[in-house]
Amino acid sequence: MDKLKVCFIWVRSFRNFNNAGINLSSTHKFYYDSIINKLTFDKVSPLPKDFFGKSITEVTALIGKNGSGKSNALELICKILKEGNTTISQDFLIVAEVKGKFKCYHNFLNSVNEVNGIIEFEEYDGSIDPLKIIYFSNVYDQRINNFSTQVSDISSNTRLPKRSYYISRGRKTDFEYQLNFITSGFYSLLEVAPPERILISSNVWARRFNSSQRRDVFGQNEQKFQQFESDFRKRLRGLVEQSRLYYLIIFAFLKETISNLSHINFNKDIDTSKIVGEFLNNLYDYDIRSTNDIAQNMLICLDSLTDNFSFLQDITKKNESKRFKNQLEVLHILKNEIFNLDIRFETEGQRGKITELFSFNFDERADKVLRSLAILDNSMYFNVDWLGISSGHKAYLNLFSLIYEEVRRIKRNNLLLCIDEGDLYLHPKWQIEFFSKLLNVLPDIYDGNIQLILTSHSPFLLSDIPKQCLTILDKNFESCTMDGVSLEKETFAGNIYDLYESPFFLGNQKKSVFSTKKIKQTIEALDKNSLSIDNDDIDKLIELIGDDVIRFHLKKRRNND
Repeated sequence: MDKLKVCFIWVRSFRNFNNAGINLSSTHKFYYDSIINKLTFDKVSPLPKDFFGKSITEVTALIGKNGSGKSNALELICKILKEGNTTISQDFLIVAEVKGKFKCYHNFLNSVNEVNGIIEFEEYDGSIDPLKIIYFSNVYDQRINNFSTQVSDISSNTRLPKRSYYISRGRKTDFEYQLNFITSGFYSLLEVAPPERILISSNVWARRFNSSQRRDVFGQNEQKFQQFESDFRKRLRGLVEQSRLYYLIIFAFLKETISNLSHINFNKDIDTSKIVGEFLNNLYDYDIRSTNDIAQNMLICLDSLTDNFSFLQDITKKNESKRFKNQLEVLHILKNEIFNLDIRFETEGQRGKITELFSFNFDERADKVLRSLAILDNSMYFNVDWLGISSGHKAYLNLFSLIYEEVRRIKRNNLLLCIDEGDLYLHPKWQIEFFSKLLNVLPDIYDGNIQLILTSHSPFLLSDIPKQCLTILDKNFESCTMDGVSLEKETFAGNIYDLYESPFFLGNQKKSVFSTKKIKQTIEALDKNSLSIDNDDIDKLIELIGDDVIRFHLKKRRNND
């Protein structure tokens, strides 16, 4: 197995970084002097063997306060390693350890000098290989990364918003990823209880066709369709939950297919209004005896609508037709599966009774149905989610299920996993456990060499990382970066307050700003011995203070001791 580890990158300029070097190795610290064009390194005492566990070759934490460039640094690493010659316009170099030897890849016109004499140099050819890069971020800020296609970007910005004109774009939903991971043998490694219930919500009654759709799709049949929708909605109210959900799904797919046709059929290859009109005429000419008869007629109409795309030569439209047909197959077999579930109609969150909510237990019986219902999560009218889990639990599911899905497809021997704010949204207890669980799961789902780069604001992560595995970012530094080896105190298993004080740049600030101001105002008032002081309020505030030492000294001032 060819072992590759990224050790160092340097770039002349990238966003808030100028003449910046980022060390990613815990055993060698590299330095590039751009003035004399010289690359050097110092050796660092190595960590104990397999310190982070099997397969984990290196861990680096990028830390710093907000605005220091943690996300920028992570993006720089991803961009520079894959097709950096097209995404980075400045001079840069990369040092990697390949099969136990150091290699420096650069895009300089002139060769680089190296004082130690043991680094091989070669011109950067567009990609560092054999290496697979995965980038994950929990932050949804609509940031555009523009990574190479060789970087698997599974961040929230890439996955969201997931809604589109079409029912499906052929990709799995986040819910499907989570379901696959939970039902795999690896989920138990997290030692987190699985979700207990599923929630299906539908806004099919709330969403209306826009004016363009009404004109292009319905023609003269708009009012007739609205009347049909109103009548069908009334029918569903008196049905048992299983029937109500099943028929609602069929109607929603009919409505969404009609909407999709107006977007796909922009060349007017099909007279959509004629097809919809024939459906409505057939429906009302039909001898209706039950809601099930109406539902079956809707399924026939859906088959007819998708069949009308079969003659088209446009590949995109043919693909959409194929997806519609696959979803129709699910609708035909879904009825019996739904009736195996103990479904409950939910009233909380109905928003004026225009939102339909259904829930059922997540158990073995539900698994098959869930895989069928997962197609709903790409629908503009449905959302399938876990009921009653915390945002932290959801964040856990997102992170590990998406990574699990990606690494299963990796064919290369080396993985660089970049996680930006992976512990975001987590409860402090889960923040404490996050890094340990990551190390437990990764080697089991991927059997190659794993290099981790993490960013975080959390001191809990910092207490798991030796200082030689840290890179500290701050705009006030000369190159915006500083190696953790420069820190005076060890960080691994360090005191949380001490860790906050140094790498996270809080200085002597040990308490929140509001409480600090209140204490300061009280001290000033006591020192002035003002007659306007409300001593009762002072006594109440002193009793609220949790720090015994501060409370003791304030009491002494209050009593003039």
